[in-house]
Amino acid sequence: MFGFGKDKAIDFVTDDVEKCICYLTTEASNVDRQQKATLIANTIRHWLEQIVTGKASQEDVLELLKKQKNSFLSSLGKDYYKNVDGSAIYICWCFFVFLLSHETSASKIGINRIFDLCERYCDPDAKEAVLEITRQLRLDLKIPAIRVGQEQKVQETAQKEATTNTVIRCPKCSQQCRVPAKKTLEITCPKCKHNWTQWTYSN
Repeated sequence: MFGFGKDKAIDFVTDDVEKCICYLTTEASNVDRQQKATLIANTIRHWLEQIVTGKASQEDVLELLKKQKNSFLSSLGKDYYKNVDGSAIYICWCFFVFLLSHETSASKIGINRIFDLCERYCDPDAKEAVLEITRQLRLDLKIPAIRVGQEQKVQETAQKEATTNTVIRCPKCSQQCRVPAKKTLEITCPKCKHNWTQWTYSN
């Protein structure tokens, strides 16, 4: 409809990725932490290269990672994140979920948290390569590292974005439709049921 479901999904994924990151950084062994942080960066790079070269679509990658993620969910249940392999796959899947809507502040925070995990905790022998991966991706996605004290400001912006609406006219019947501003949304006209996708500018 107006993309509200996607916003809720991002909030849900943000909570899940935090559980995984918290487990890897506070409970996993140092060796496991380094291996998985390095693996996450390399997995993200690999699948982005597949997408860029046309060997896979973003939807294909999401579906593949989703199947792997669901396999861990089935075997581990609600404690899926208390497993280094489960957490790593879940974080990779979350990255591509965030990537679909990286124009929102919530998604940028999520991507930044994943990059931060890779940069801080990767294997020291692979640090240079990992930093090059995240440096290039930060440039491509326009997601600078969030420095100390900035995250709260970004979160406040995300909350403001979530509550800002605008009015879009249906291109078929000119019915006014109130939708969230500054998002790419799939919109369904409540009057004529015409469906279209549009960037919702702010009035």
